[in-house]
Amino acid sequence: LDHSKYSKQLGLDILEEQINYANSMYKNENRSFKLVKEYSESDAVEKSDVITVVEVIEHLELGQINEILDFANKNLNKGGKLIITTPNYFSTWPILEIILNKISEVNYEEQHITKFTYYNIDKKIRSINKDFSTNFETEFLTTSHFLTPFLAQLSFEFAAKLSKFAPHNKWSFPLGNIIMVCFTKK
Repeated sequence: LDHSKYSKQLGLDILEEQINYANSMYKNENRSFKLVKEYSESDAVEKSDVITVVEVIEHLELGQINEILDFANKNLNKGGKLIITTPNYFSTWPILEIILNKISEVNYEEQHITKFTYYNIDKKIRSINKDFSTNFETEFLTTSHFLTPFLAQLSFEFAAKLSKFAPHNKWSFPLGNIIMVCFTKK
């Protein structure tokens, strides 16, 4: 992330190997990585302006998603952003998942246990966490990865130009393979 916009960056994970790898590869004076447990047990927890949950919630049960939403509410400053991305099951994603299940060692049927669509994510998030509507408002909801990942196989430059044509927060297209929703803390 741009250091001028985000002068202090902290990545959290539950796996020590991931934290060690991230610190060895990406740690610098502005960025570090910790275990969730270390962060949660710390007495000097600073509130954040942005929390991102990138390609995580589809791997979690509803109670675990609720914990993340509570964590965001507790640890975000007023006006802070909670950005969530997850596969869109109202797109070509289910077809891609079937193909990937057949040709790769990863089985997404076992890994993706909570599924969201462009049309249900806002309501579903609010139903998972009873206080979410009181604490957050939706800033934008969009999708990405509709054509550009496939076009990138032909021309990365063309795909990059196409992806910049319509800014993500201005494009409300329901068929992209990845959902991105941004909530603002009230």
